[in-house]
Amino acid sequence: MRAGRIIVEFDNRPSTRIKLGTPNAMKSLKARFARHFERNIAENADVNLVFADVDAKGLPLHNTHSVQNVAYCRPEPQKAVPLPNTHTIGFVDTYHHSFNLMDLKRFLHTVFPIIKKKVPDVCLILAGKGLDETQAQLGLPRRGVEVIGEVDDVSAVYEQAQIVVCPMLSGEGGNVNVSEAICHHRPVVSYSYGVPGQPEDVVMSGLLTVVDNDQAFASRCVELLENPDLVQKLHSLAVDYVELIYPRSYLKESLAKYVNGEVD
Repeated sequence: MRAGRIIVEFDNRPSTRIKLGTPNAMKSLKARFARHFERNIAENADVNLVFADVDAKGLPLHNTHSVQNVAYCRPEPQKAVPLPNTHTIGFVDTYHHSFNLMDLKRFLHTVFPIIKKKVPDVCLILAGKGLDETQAQLGLPRRGVEVIGEVDDVSAVYEQAQIVVCPMLSGEGGNVNVSEAICHHRPVVSYSYGVPGQPEDVVMSGLLTVVDNDQAFASRCVELLENPDLVQKLHSLAVDYVELIYPRSYLKESLAKYVNGEVD
């Protein structure tokens, strides 16, 4: 990468955008200034990086690049916590984005009923920012779903989950969800959207199951829920090998390699 290059990453733009003409004039004024500075920054940058197409809206086309995940996020591996004895599925996310809500709603009404038919006492635990304000849009089932909402420590959520799902088909942050769950020693079932940037060892070990259709997603969840010995085996594997699967150097090296290639 040549000296003096400016790279700007834009993220979460729609959720921070304030509409003009709101009753609060101060907010409207702040929105004008924010968009003014954003345009100046974007125009003068050599490269603008966005990780979701929605964040590219309004940015200059000549220097804006929409990129995929090139490396996993690496949360710190957590202290080993015993698996619960109940049939529980965990999902932690940010729910302010319309596409996240759409994908979760689809999972609730398409995939989760298949799982619940096979495992009647299953409970889906939902946690994360924005859930308290948006859960009314999800059309939650009357039974089988526990809404925790925003929490200070996500570890407490993962401790209650036997397995974790990543039902995202769009948006951003899928591989963050996957890495976080595995660093909490929980096996994960995900659509292929959550895979880019994940090391091959995660899939090869069975800690991450990647599927491309709803029936396969539900079937793997049922297999894990009905086979506590398998889940315990994967749990123990994660405890022993998470440091090897997620070496500290990989994230830095992967991002540097991508940025250098993108700019040059």
